[in-house]
Amino acid sequence: MTISMIIHVTTEVLNIVTNLAGTCDTTDTAVEQCSKAETVCTADGGGGKCLCKATHYSDGTDCQTIKTYNQACSNTVTDTKQCGEANQECLLESGTSNYKCQCSAAYYDNGSGCTARITPGNSCSANQCVEHATCDTNCICEAGYTASPTTNPTMCSGVVKFASLSYMYVVPILVSMMSLLR
Repeated sequence: MTISMIIHVTTEVLNIVTNLAGTCDTTDTAVEQCSKAETVCTADGGGGKCLCKATHYSDGTDCQTIKTYNQACSNTVTDTKQCGEANQECLLESGTSNYKCQCSAAYYDNGSGCTARITPGNSCSANQCVEHATCDTNCICEAGYTASPTTNPTMCSGVVKFASLSYMYVVPILVSMMSLLR
């Protein structure tokens, strides 16, 4: 007795996406669709794109590991996920030419993350107040600035001073008289 076996070979064409943000098929179960390191085929509303995994950001060409607080970063990268912790951005480190992930302007470093700056009239410690305010047990707006309750959170805004009305009348009159005396 002879047993004959028929072997069926199926070939599957695998669409390999080689560029970041290239189009991929989210219904395809093939894991290797996106060939760039640290990318995954992600639905984007109109199909799919090879995008960086949640633990990475795009530098425009490749996927890089998201930075943590005080790590060096690049000021040329436009991806806002470069600095991964909340309320941080890539900023020039004070007194150096180095860029690092630091608290955004409206936040301060509390030792374990970034916290919203303290508004005028509230108790504080050094370097915790909003811009143009200093800490003297409470945040107080600096000279020339007043608390602006129209912004949220309350900030210290510069005050524009206008010349008094009498001064505005006197100057043109003097200028006119001087031109007549010539």
